[in-house]
Amino acid sequence: MSLSDLEAEARKVIEEAEKRAKEVIEEAMKEARVWRTKKIEKPLNEDEIREVIDEFKDKIQKAVKDCEQRKKLIEKNYGSKKREIVEEIVRAVAGV
Repeated sequence: MSLSDLEAEARKVIEEAEKRAKEVIEEAMKEARVWRTKKIEKPLNEDEIREVIDEFKDKIQKAVKDCEQRKKLIEKNYGSKKREIVEEIVRAVAGV
């Protein structure tokens, strides 16, 4: 097989792949249009909705608890650092 035969075969394969890719894209676009216009009625039943709500309530409560713990730690660290800074300033001003 010559180089020109290989190039011709490669072009043929590329053209077929491009054609198939276009077909797949067109089909996907059609499917997307269908899903965009489709009305969703009650995607979840009542139990599933309650489960999702409870899950997020738990996550929110955990986040609030974590935030409060971090706040207490920051306040504690701030209090000790503040005392150290005040003492250092007093020593510097007093010349001690």
